[in-house]
Amino acid sequence: MAEATLTSDFNTFYSVSPLPSRLSLQRKSRHPPYGIRKVEATLIKKGIKVHVLPPGRIEGDILGVYVNDPFGMTQVSMAVQEIFGEPPAQVESFSEFSAWVSREKERKDRLRVIAGGPGSWEVLIKEVPWVDTVVLGGVETLSFDDLIRGPKVVETKGTSFIPIVAPSSNAEVEVTRKGIKVPLQIIREEIAVQSKFHDYVNLITEDILIWGEDLRDLLRLAKTAGKVKFSQISPTRFSEEYVSIIREELGLNQRSWLSPVLSSEGCVIDKAPEVVKTLNDNFIYPTMFVKEEAAEEASQYKAIVIPIPSSERYFEVLYNVWRKEKALLKFPFSRVIENVLYKAKESRGEYLRKLRLKGVSGAFRLIYLLLETYLSPKTG
Repeated sequence: MAEATLTSDFNTFYSVSPLPSRLSLQRKSRHPPYGIRKVEATLIKKGIKVHVLPPGRIEGDILGVYVNDPFGMTQVSMAVQEIFGEPPAQVESFSEFSAWVSREKERKDRLRVIAGGPGSWEVLIKEVPWVDTVVLGGVETLSFDDLIRGPKVVETKGTSFIPIVAPSSNAEVEVTRKGIKVPLQIIREEIAVQSKFHDYVNLITEDILIWGEDLRDLLRLAKTAGKVKFSQISPTRFSEEYVSIIREELGLNQRSWLSPVLSSEGCVIDKAPEVVKTLNDNFIYPTMFVKEEAAEEASQYKAIVIPIPSSERYFEVLYNVWRKEKALLKFPFSRVIENVLYKAKESRGEYLRKLRLKGVSGAFRLIYLLLETYLSPKTG
C-alpha cells in the first residue's frame, strides 16, 4: 500500500496569525487546515495510507505539502508588508519549512514531494526546487499516476466532491466551488464531522447567493451545527429576497451580525453601493478590501473596511477608518488599538514597524500599552 504524509509549514499547519512574528503570540489551532483534510479524504479513498503530521516528521515516500500564501504574494500579505515593514509570519515559517524539506529530499532519495493549495501559483512562480509536482485545482480528480510519477505541473480537470473524515481548524465546510453547488449530502457529512469538535460552522464559498432558491435548505442544514458563518458574498447574483432569507434563517440582528467578505472585481464601492446598503439593512456588515482613496466613502457604511496601501497617507487613513469601525467591532481593548494606530499615524508607520509583543518582554509591553492607554488622556 502506498503511504503518504500531509503537512505544511508550522504557521499554516497551526493556523497562526499572519502578523509578523514579533507581534504574534502563536496561538495554535488544535486541528490542521481544511485543505489538508480534503486531500486526506481523497487519498484515503484512493487506497493510500495517510499520515497528517506537523512539519518535522515524514512517513512513507510521498509528501503532500499544503501551501496557502508561502511567499506573501497575495494582496492582504502585501498590505501587511507595507504596514509592518516586513513580510507576514508565514513567509519566514515557509522558509524554515523549505530548508527542512530540502534536507529530507537529500536524505531520502525516493521521497516525492507534491505541492497544492491556494498558494500553488506562488510555488510555480518561485520555482521551488524540492517540489516534484505542483497541483493546480482540486485534488479529487488527481490520478494515482500523477501522485507517483506526475509531471512538474498537473492542472486537474472536472469537479468532484469527497467529504472530509476529520475536523479542520476553523470548522470549514465547502458549499460551492467554481460556481457549482456542493451536493447537500456531502455538506451534511462534513457538518457531522465538524460539529463533533466545533459549536459553529464556516461555510466556504465564493458567493453564498449561488445557492439561490435552495439557500434556505442550505442554511437550515448548517444550523444543525450551531452558529453559522459564511466566507463571501458577491454583487454578481445579488438578490434582496435571498439576503432577507439569510437574515431570517440565521436570526441576524444588531447584536448578532455577520461580516463575510464582499467580493467584487475592482472597488466594491464604485460598483455596488446599493448592495452594501441592503446588506446593512439585513445586519450583514461586510468585510471590504478597498483602495486607500475609497476608504473614507466605504466607512460610511456598517462594514469592516480594510484599505489597501497606495500613498504616504495610508496610516492616517487606517486610523480614521478604525475610529469609525470601533463602535461596530466593540473590541475589549479598542482604546489600546486606537492608541497604537494614532502613534502609527503620527510616525508614518514607524511605530508599528518597531512594536514588539512576542514573548515575556512582549507581555510587559502589552501591559505598558494598556496602562498608557487607560491612564492617559484620549488621543486624537
